[in-house]
Amino acid sequence: MRIEASNLQEAFQKAATELKCSVTELDIKVIQHPSSGFLGFFKKNAIIEADIEKKSNHRQNDRHDERKKEQKHEKREHNLDKKHIENKKEDGRADKKEDKLKEERRRNGKNKKNKHSAQNGAKKSLSDKNNALAQDAFGVDSSESKEEKPEYIIKRIDTPEVKPQKREQKDILDTSIIDNFNTDSNEAKVDEKEDKRQKNSINFDEILPIIKNDLTRLLNASCFSISKIEVSKFSDECLLIELDGDDAALLIGKEGYRYKAISYLLHNWLNTKYNLSIRLEIAEFLKNQEAMMDQYLTSIIERVQNTGKAQTKPLDGVLVKIALEKLRATFPEKYVGIKSNGSDKFVVVNDFFKK
Repeated sequence: MRIEASNLQEAFQKAATELKCSVTELDIKVIQHPSSGFLGFFKKNAIIEADIEKKSNHRQNDRHDERKKEQKHEKREHNLDKKHIENKKEDGRADKKEDKLKEERRRNGKNKKNKHSAQNGAKKSLSDKNNALAQDAFGVDSSESKEEKPEYIIKRIDTPEVKPQKREQKDILDTSIIDNFNTDSNEAKVDEKEDKRQKNSINFDEILPIIKNDLTRLLNASCFSISKIEVSKFSDECLLIELDGDDAALLIGKEGYRYKAISYLLHNWLNTKYNLSIRLEIAEFLKNQEAMMDQYLTSIIERVQNTGKAQTKPLDGVLVKIALEKLRATFPEKYVGIKSNGSDKFVVVNDFFKK
């Protein structure tokens, strides 16, 4: 059957539908392969001749393949039988050789035993002759004449005895720590005095304009528009930095996360360079936080006054610092510290432990 289509796939499908069989059962000859041509010209369709493949040929081919497989299998078995017979012959030869070697070893062992027994008999006969001669000459058995000689231990007198030397006892205690204890404490006191002198010797009139200039440069490089930048002295060890502007709320961030980051950055800068702490105020954020903490800490203060101890709720960031400063100022005679439980931080007020 001759079929023509635009491509080979369509031609195969047409042949399968017309002959009412699957594509795998077709016997196909391609007469002309399809080509798209050039710009639509010289286009060629696919032409094939298709017919149903004869099953008898398949069966004959299958039988022929099966016969070939059987012949190969028979040859393999024949070769294996030959190898097995040859291996048996070689094993029989090896067993015969081993038997011969064992017989030779047994013969050699018997000859050695006979020689050894003959030598012992000759020795015994000589000893008997000697005993007979001794009895004839002296009337004493030569075996009885042998007396046991006493054993002596010889010691040299000229060599002096070496006495073990006594080791000198050394002091176990190392007093170097005790000797250096006072010097270390004195050095620590001297270092503390030098730090206090450096803090007292800070000239705020010179530092404040430099810090303000550097801070304006930093904020101008950022994307926030901040119009108010003021730096002033809060105490001998602390600076007050006030920021305000259109983007002050963005600078604080949600739940104050940008405020924490900026305060941490400024603290690391000014503490390492000038040995000063900071108090950052952005659009009265710190003032509002302090007012809120004042309201919350009233109940904590009352609890401490009644029971002698108390503990705040878990606080975050600036609130921990504010609560710590206010409770320490309220209870200077008590222990006020920060404790953590995983990621949560809280302030604890308690009595000092007395020994």
